[in-house]
Amino acid sequence: MNTKKTKVMVISKTEPPKVDIKVKGKCIEQIEQFKYLGQLITTDARSENEIKSRITITNSTFTKLSHILTSKRVGLLTRLRVMKCFVWSPFLYASETWTLNKNTEKRIEAMEMWIYRRMQRISWKEKVTKKSWKVLECKGLNSC
Repeated sequence: MNTKKTKVMVISKTEPPKVDIKVKGKCIEQIEQFKYLGQLITTDARSENEIKSRITITNSTFTKLSHILTSKRVGLLTRLRVMKCFVWSPFLYASETWTLNKNTEKRIEAMEMWIYRRMQRISWKEKVTKKSWKVLECKGLNSC
């Protein structure tokens, strides 16, 4: 075991206790978070930071593809398929491991509406419900 590369992390609802683990007479460093297979794992097992990071990546990906996703020359169904493939896939990677609360759900919904509004060039002042977008997406992608 390489003691220089090995780390230890305690997952707890409260403040994690300090542990003193020694291997071959050397103390193993205790950490509060690390990235494993692209997923940020923290001592409190919450996903807020991971979701914030994924939202940032998703917004960046959307911006890079905005010339396609906001183009009136490309059909809406094609844009929805491109969005599902290149924007949602990276966002949803390992999402089944996330712990969600009301705040994180609202953040995800806000990001989703931000994307749909940009795709259709709809101002934030115009009232458009999430339900109307879901109907459109289901008709276009047959995934509901």
